[in-house]
Amino acid sequence: MISLFLIEGNLNAEIYEDMLKNQILAIRTIGEDIKNTLFRQNGAAPH
Repeated sequence: MISLFLIEGNLNAEIYEDMLKNQILAIRTIGEDIKNTLFRQNGAAPH
């Protein structure tokens, strides 16, 4: 795990877009390959 993102309240489109632009994509700056990134909400398995 590289990072954990906690969101207070509801996750709406604006917050999700901000998270993708400013936090998730920042992972690339530390050398991680975005292709190997797994997104999970509340620990839910991918489906």
